[in-house]
Amino acid sequence: STATYNSPAPTVNGNHDKGDGGRYTSKADDIILRAYFGRDCTCSSNSINTNNNSTHTYREALLYCHCLATGEPLDQGFRFRDALLNRLLDMEKRVMMEETTTMTNEKRVHIREWGTDTDKKRRRMADEVEMETTMAPTAKYQKDNDSTNETNNNVSVCLQFSYQAIAQDTILKTIANQITNSVANMRRLYTNTFQWLRNDGIIHILDVDADLYLLLSRDQVLLPSMRSFICREEEWKSAVDLINSQLQYGSSTSPSSTGISRLPTVPLLPPFLKALPFARCQVVRNIVMQELRKRG
Repeated sequence: STATYNSPAPTVNGNHDKGDGGRYTSKADDIILRAYFGRDCTCSSNSINTNNNSTHTYREALLYCHCLATGEPLDQGFRFRDALLNRLLDMEKRVMMEETTTMTNEKRVHIREWGTDTDKKRRRMADEVEMETTMAPTAKYQKDNDSTNETNNNVSVCLQFSYQAIAQDTILKTIANQITNSVANMRRLYTNTFQWLRNDGIIHILDVDADLYLLLSRDQVLLPSMRSFICREEEWKSAVDLINSQLQYGSSTSPSSTGISRLPTVPLLPPFLKALPFARCQVVRNIVMQELRKRG
């Protein structure tokens, strides 16, 4: 499911354990990530400063650091951007906790027994439909992305947030005020930061009219979507190979008369993966392919 975060309550910024920056990786991933971030990147070893803003709290979670970030003249040390990204991860973590609580409560309801065996069976079938609906993205998101619903359905929980929610965040306002006391520059700081994050593939705009964004975190969005896409891609390749084999070794009659199945639709990347910078999309794909190789 997806959750829209419109009114975030102020919390202490950057409440991520020191290990959060690296808990997403395995030893096999380290080689891939080292090549992606570069050997000279030391962002993961940065110590947290007095404002709790450091790239090591989001480097692995977002596959992003200062070395890869597009610069912003109003935010020379990326102080505001660090605070914003840590804030978004805080919001995502809260959404995940709320989703876990909701799902747990739903499961408790589902295991209740209802009357006769026929009633129980009917109830179980209804529960399965309800659970599938709960885990699917919002109707609005599905409508806008009809061609990629199958991929999007694999994103179980993700953070949708509005620009207004970020603009009204008191913690971010405080940091922005410390960077500049000009109202015009503050507005430029917010809009430019959002633009650079879109260009860098960290957030994706879902609804221009509503100014609604999706946080492209590694484990909640990027990897699940890429796994689904590669799975569908492999199924498509297998179908093509099967048809080629049937054409090569089958009878000389037309494919339709030999029972050759229709070629499935070519799988397409969902919009938020397609819009990623090439290197960012490739590293996500490489991580998934590494997973598949480990499974044999």
